[in-house]
Amino acid sequence: MPLPTVTLPTHDELVDYLKTKDPNGEYVWQDPVFCLMGNFYRDRGLQGWGEVIYSDMPNYDAIAGTKPWTFGAALTRAEALKQLPPPAALIEHAKADRVSEPV
Repeated sequence: MPLPTVTLPTHDELVDYLKTKDPNGEYVWQDPVFCLMGNFYRDRGLQGWGEVIYSDMPNYDAIAGTKPWTFGAALTRAEALKQLPPPAALIEHAKADRVSEPV
């Protein structure tokens, strides 16, 4: 039987996971096995460390890397980030690649 594919969670998946955790429970930011994502994968019976690059998840550092390192604080940060407006879209223009000409 093939092993399950390990992918990064979406923002919503991480928020849903954090809602299931003890808000006072702590994770170890510097440890790839016991960090927030390490817990996420372990609780699902998966090996995340070495399979995915946690920092590739958008806003992962802001959610998990800021103290305090508790699941409740991470949930608060994740929910706050979700309330922010999306970043402004990049406007592409035919002349944008020409540095010497104004757009």
